[in-house]
Amino acid sequence: MTGARTPRQVFDELVRTSVDGDWDGLLDLYAEDAVIEMPFAPPGVPVTSDGAALRARIKGMADARPWNFDSADIAVVHETADPEVIIAEFTFHGTVTATGAPLALSYAMVITVRDGKIVHSRDYGNTLATVAALGRLPELVAALQAENGAA
Repeated sequence: MTGARTPRQVFDELVRTSVDGDWDGLLDLYAEDAVIEMPFAPPGVPVTSDGAALRARIKGMADARPWNFDSADIAVVHETADPEVIIAEFTFHGTVTATGAPLALSYAMVITVRDGKIVHSRDYGNTLATVAALGRLPELVAALQAENGAA
């Protein structure tokens, strides 16, 4: 374990690779058997996925990314009593690819890093901001109504 990146170093690299659009670099931060949870995932996006599903999703979007990030503001990174776990609050800024509209996506992530790789993350993103920026609010409302049996 000597020489492995700290959770903070891994998080900083996650932000850098995301802003740079370095999807291979981003995926290299995750362990093969990582578990990614997104408790507020929009309909159609799995609440829990593994490293393989994350890789497939990122690779599938790499050439048709709906947005580009220009920068990130890191609000705070909280150290925890567990040296493998940090909690990070941050916002990515960029543009929507199709329209050029500005975009700000805020997140809080609980990240567990072991041997320099993310083995678990719980990602809380602003789903409404994402969907609104992409012009898909009516689709989200329809999907939520269908999920809840509303007409």
